[in-house]
Amino acid sequence: MQPLIFLDIDGVLNSHHSDYELYQPYIKNLKTLVDATDAQIILSSSWQMFVKKESNEIVPKNKNTHGHALVDALAKENLKIFDKVVDDDVLPSNKRHKEILNYLRKRFNYEINYPNFVILDDDDFGFNSELTLKGHHVKTFAGEYNFIPDDAQGFNTTKLTEALYILKSLI
Repeated sequence: MQPLIFLDIDGVLNSHHSDYELYQPYIKNLKTLVDATDAQIILSSSWQMFVKKESNEIVPKNKNTHGHALVDALAKENLKIFDKVVDDDVLPSNKRHKEILNYLRKRFNYEINYPNFVILDDDDFGFNSELTLKGHHVKTFAGEYNFIPDDAQGFNTTKLTEALYILKSLI
């Protein structure tokens, strides 16, 4: 089974420069992670509401600029979102740990052995309270102040190393 990357956007792929402009160095780090592990990207972010699944592909919803920004920014690095944790008709909640757990159970038919996975998120959302998710979370830092340098926030090289360790050590 291919490893999975559960991807949040805010605080992971964007920075204090803009809430909706994705930061290319963080996307390049995501590309490195995908290339090194052959992982599939599963969108677990509130940005799920900006995209939909159409013919087994994740595409922008309507003419939404956020959905286009996400899909286009990832495409520049030859990355695609494989799936999202909630269905198109369901709004993402603040219980992200439950959404990810439900996704794993549903997609893998309640098997005990899930594929290796990592959760990239700047919030905790109870990830360590669920045994199945414990040890899979890479917590990024979302800088809300301009004095925090870009390399200390988001999916920086330090966080890339953590994610690689999780995915490669659990193989």
